[in-house]
Amino acid sequence: MSRSLSMAVVLTLAFAGRVPAAAVDHANRPCLVPWPQKITMRAGSFTAPARLSIEVAGKTPAGRRVADTFAYDLREIGFAPVLTTRATPTGARIVLRLADDRSLGAEGYRLSVDGGIRITAATEAGLFWGTRTALQLLAKGPGRPVPYLSISDKPLLPFRASMVDVARQFHTIGFHRQMVKRLASCKLNVYHIHFSDDQSYTLPSEKYPSLPTPGRHYSKDELKGLVRLAARYHVTILPEVDMPGHSEALSRAVPEIACRETPGQPICPSSNRSFEILKNLITEAADIFPGPYFHIGADEVNFAMWDNCPDCRARKVSENLKDNESLYNWFINRVNRFVRSKGRRTIVWTGFKPTVRPAIDKNVLVDQWDNGYANPTDLLAAGYDLLNASSTPLYVVRDWASPPEMIAEWDVWHFGPVTAPLPYVPPKIAPTERLKGVCFCSWENSESVQDAILFGIGEPVQGYAGPAPRAPIMAERAWTGSGTSKADLLRRVGWKAKH
Repeated sequence: MSRSLSMAVVLTLAFAGRVPAAAVDHANRPCLVPWPQKITMRAGSFTAPARLSIEVAGKTPAGRRVADTFAYDLREIGFAPVLTTRATPTGARIVLRLADDRSLGAEGYRLSVDGGIRITAATEAGLFWGTRTALQLLAKGPGRPVPYLSISDKPLLPFRASMVDVARQFHTIGFHRQMVKRLASCKLNVYHIHFSDDQSYTLPSEKYPSLPTPGRHYSKDELKGLVRLAARYHVTILPEVDMPGHSEALSRAVPEIACRETPGQPICPSSNRSFEILKNLITEAADIFPGPYFHIGADEVNFAMWDNCPDCRARKVSENLKDNESLYNWFINRVNRFVRSKGRRTIVWTGFKPTVRPAIDKNVLVDQWDNGYANPTDLLAAGYDLLNASSTPLYVVRDWASPPEMIAEWDVWHFGPVTAPLPYVPPKIAPTERLKGVCFCSWENSESVQDAILFGIGEPVQGYAGPAPRAPIMAERAWTGSGTSKADLLRRVGWKAKH
């Protein structure tokens, strides 16, 4: 991860710029990001009035939840929506309907514009993503034409994420609330927050009240509120508590979690006392974040620190472990069993070799950020599911970042290394359902520059990567695939080559 490298909804869709110049036969083609899987433009348009009727067909609670959030977002861009469950005359209305259409899958939707807007989906999530497309169509506000069109759309990958590091550079809860909306606006559905590292531990803890770093942590109420907001926007909050490395803040505050011979250093993988502390911390975090995943970090471990630990020596003997790498795998499996007992799937950064025994459990989801430990083909062959978080081009670390052009050229089957020359040809896997998703990662960046480096909103800041709509570009590749051209994608996000 970055360690080795020392708008609100559409309200602020700065990346939704001009109509693509290449689309000469569709001059009114909207700048949708991500571009739908299938879209048909038709002649004509309707002018969206300020007063829009949102009709929830079927009076379903799920439809009403989506409509409430949609109405809130419409008000933010100047509309005065009215919610109703009654059919209204054809005209300036938006109809939301849940229907039994298995072809749309878990997140797909259909949208049509013809004197109004109709959105149909098989699930609440699909209906919600349809409203994100509608918001982009209506982003210029009342009194502007909306072209007639038909859309049939669903994502390529189920896990579409962006990650922010708040352990090195603390971020306010207000930032996270805005970030949830920004991610949802481009159909990213996972917000991965790196809550702990050597610098600080930012989660609350009732069991260990001295653990949260002073001035750099959240309250339980703040995080519960964030989870509620994220649920409205169909974004899963993915918490990360890094272990056994990248954990000096934890071991400084709770010394008994470290090896007895190396106090203040990362977590002891062997002692029962350290494991009981980890169980308590995982339980506290899982009680706050109800999502299906739990990230335990787990990369870049200095195994040599365990050489002088009596607990580690004893554990290697009792478990018949060859060396410290085997001890590491044993530890990951022990933590994984507990995470699974909480109803979560464990995620780890790439930090192990699939040839070491005991093998890390195959139900652990591997966040592949660097091919130095193992390449994605070998991990797939060993039986692991993957997330693509390749450093090139999916990392921003202070002033180290891939240009938007590279992200637009990338597709989800490519796994780039930590550093690469330009142009580069990254390793590529064959398309497979074992690739569950992708994640764009922001490491060591201050809150003040995140909008700029992720969404292209803001001015350059010395010492950080330049402003660019990196997350929306990645979002299109994760949702739509590589079927759209680099040039067209860059035009739709408002990126000019002179940048």
